[in-house]
Amino acid sequence: MKPPGERFFMEEQLRVVQSFIAGMPPVPRGAVSPFLQSVRDLGAQFSRKERRVTIFGATKTGKSSLLNALLGAGLLPTRPYRRAGTVTTVRYGSTPRLTVLREGEDEREMPFDSYRDLEWDAAAGTARDVHEIRIAVPLPLLAQRVELVDTPGLLGEQELSERAYREIEKADLAMMVLAADKILSAKERAIVGEIDDLLNGNIVFIVNRMDLIEDEDREDVLAWVRAALRDCGNAAVGHARIFVTALPRCDQPAGVSAGAGDVRSWLTALFAGESGDRVAAISRLGILDQRLVAARAHLCQELDDARSRASATRTEHAQATMTERARRRRAIADATVRLQAVRAGLDAVGERFVRRAVADTSKNLDRHGPGDSVPVRLEAALLKCQDDISGMVALALSEVEITIPQFDLSGWIIRLSVTAPADAAAKAGLRAGDLLGRVVRDGGVGREGAAAIGEWVGKNLLHADVEAETLNRVAGLSRNVLESVRREAESHVDAITCLLDDADSFYQSWTRASATLAQVENDERGWQELLHWCDGFMHAIHRALDEAASGGANE
Repeated sequence: MKPPGERFFMEEQLRVVQSFIAGMPPVPRGAVSPFLQSVRDLGAQFSRKERRVTIFGATKTGKSSLLNALLGAGLLPTRPYRRAGTVTTVRYGSTPRLTVLREGEDEREMPFDSYRDLEWDAAAGTARDVHEIRIAVPLPLLAQRVELVDTPGLLGEQELSERAYREIEKADLAMMVLAADKILSAKERAIVGEIDDLLNGNIVFIVNRMDLIEDEDREDVLAWVRAALRDCGNAAVGHARIFVTALPRCDQPAGVSAGAGDVRSWLTALFAGESGDRVAAISRLGILDQRLVAARAHLCQELDDARSRASATRTEHAQATMTERARRRRAIADATVRLQAVRAGLDAVGERFVRRAVADTSKNLDRHGPGDSVPVRLEAALLKCQDDISGMVALALSEVEITIPQFDLSGWIIRLSVTAPADAAAKAGLRAGDLLGRVVRDGGVGREGAAAIGEWVGKNLLHADVEAETLNRVAGLSRNVLESVRREAESHVDAITCLLDDADSFYQSWTRASATLAQVENDERGWQELLHWCDGFMHAIHRALDEAASGGANE
């Protein structure tokens, strides 16, 4: 089966990258991760149509001279006092245009002829705040969607070196300019390895200023360079691809450099067909892989931290749960003991019930005479008994978190009555009082006095106390009712005891939810999902890079 074309390869990788970027799991707690944000940003740049060729190197190696030579025109000033911190991007345009980007300002188009003056005006400080200069010119090489980028010199000011490195991170192809008379210092060799790894070998080398080397030494210089760079490059751009250029001679027009034509021809061939898409994909995948490596290290650290927090929180929660479980079971045990005391206290509650029933009934005795039917008043006594028992149970269970069933006697309807005594002794007392009243009536005792005397005679001489006998009968009936009340109360206590037993069984393995634990465990899962996503993304990139490496060399 014929392997897919270069354009198809690029489009397929773009779909893969966009799919992974769109499927990135959320960052726990919405935290802002610069590592993951850089992956997002680079993923958005992956679809860029332009192929960026970034020229870099140490200061004073002739980068701008090389760019002028590639363009075939002296567009960029090369004087030593040119503002070195400005990035210059040259792209295709049907007519020459110049755009300046200053710090903190929108881009501004300027007259094309003002470019050299703008760059040279470093002494006045007018170019020091220029962030980037963009030039559009109608050159054939650029018509292939190629952009040439001139960067600040490396190995000089740290700020400018960092700026140059940020531009290299956007490159599809890096061209490192080396000065033949100061070839490959230790710092340059370190940079070579770093950029070669970053761009997956999409790097070529320009040995400039070869005219400054004695003729008999040039081959030795090139042999040394080839040996030092033998591990660089890849199949797409060539392994350790090296070009040699020289400074322009006095009799050459500006922008013409010996050997630059070879570089221009090679670039034109590289990007003329769809193979340029494969080259761009290799570097972009490599840069994305580097970002993912950094992101993965960050995710591993976040996951380790999240696991530590979750483990500590789980331990703390388990200890707190055990302590609370023990406390609740102790409370249940104590409540069970107190509940038995409630059972023992039912006798006292019953006595109070009888006394209340007798007291409530006695209030209406004066309305009834001997032999009358006297209603027994139990309603208030029942409700008070209900309240007493409910209060005792509530106090016994005050430290236990269970729902207490209601002890309710309000639905009991009891209609009882007693008959007031009407025996002979009582009647004799009444008759004696009546007779005595007649005897002494003229003395002023009167009917009421005679009745009182008769009652006294009945109680004290004939032992006949109607009220006491009636209340005794009320007490007897109340005790009969009390037996049912006690059974109901004991059943209520038994039911609650069963509830306490069930609660104790429940709390043997009880645990409780923790919002803090749920949050840290959710964080742990979130970082784990992100790490899994990152690993899958990296695996897809490595598979794509293996496929790209099989595309063959462009020699």
